[in-house]
Amino acid sequence: MTESTMTHVFTYGTLMDAQIMADVCQARFQSTPATLSAFRRRRVVDEPYPAITPDASETVEGLLYTDVSLDALKRLDHFEGPLYDRQIVTVIDQQGQLQTAEAYVLRPENIAQLSDELWTLDWFQEQGRSLFVNEYRGFRDR
Repeated sequence: MTESTMTHVFTYGTLMDAQIMADVCQARFQSTPATLSAFRRRRVVDEPYPAITPDASETVEGLLYTDVSLDALKRLDHFEGPLYDRQIVTVIDQQGQLQTAEAYVLRPENIAQLSDELWTLDWFQEQGRSLFVNEYRGFRDR
């Protein structure tokens, strides 16, 4: 995807929380459920947030934010930090359409930081959200 004025962003973790996404981006964007094939999502060791890595046998459910501004994308890059690379992926939206998007994928050199624990949005909202909002430096320093 070439740089243009807007892009789609596939989120699979804390940014699925609409308020966190809005706080990070300082803007709100339309979203729709989407699925990313050939990746797996797990919690980062000792953290309330996940990362994804390629895995042909798994899929990741998430949200596709559409028409995200370049300013918001720069804020997301800062928020995600050096643990992840922003990569182009293809997701299937709720209507069954293929969509090109950008997603933050765990850098291979950081694979040791990925646990075997599953991460779900329900778990995050019930148990991890307050810790994340109050203590995660990348969230506070946007």
